[in-house]
Amino acid sequence: MNKIAIVLFVVGGLAILGGIVIGFTAYETPQPGYEFITDKNYTILFAWIGGGLISGIMMFGFAEIIRLLDVQKETLRKMVGDNHQEIASQKEKGRFDKFMDDVENARNN
Repeated sequence: MNKIAIVLFVVGGLAILGGIVIGFTAYETPQPGYEFITDKNYTILFAWIGGGLISGIMMFGFAEIIRLLDVQKETLRKMVGDNHQEIASQKEKGRFDKFMDDVENARNN
C-alpha cells in the first residue's frame, strides 16, 4: 500500500477517535456556582462526533482513491514493462503535437 494512503487512513481513524473523545469530554459543562453539578448538552456531543465521523470518512475515501490509483499504476507498469519509451514514441501525434511541429518548422525557416 502507498505510504500516503496509509497516512491518510491513520489520520481518518484519529479524526473519528478524536471526535468521539472530544465530544464526550466537552458535552458536560458545570453549572454556574456549582463545581460538581453539570449540564449535559447533547448538541455539542453529536456535533463533535458528527464532525469527526465526516472528517474521518473523507480521509478514508481519499486513502482509498490513492490506493486504487497506485494499484492501477502498478498494473500498467507490469503490462507495459520496460517498453514504455518505445510505446510513447509509436504514439500517433495529436492536433497539438502537429501544431507544435508546425510552430517549430516556422521558427527554423
